[in-house]
Amino acid sequence: MMSKGFVHRENRVAWAVLAHNLWVIARLPQAEECRKQAFSLTM
Repeated sequence: MMSKGFVHRENRVAWAVLAHNLWVIARLPQAEECRKQAFSLTM
């Protein structure tokens, strides 16, 4: 990756950020369900 230049690196970073954000968005419903279960156990 070092010899590919800045444009290539910028492109790879953009894809990595997008992939991470999609992963976080996909996990949101699961995290909400887990939070609801934890709250119901404390009551």
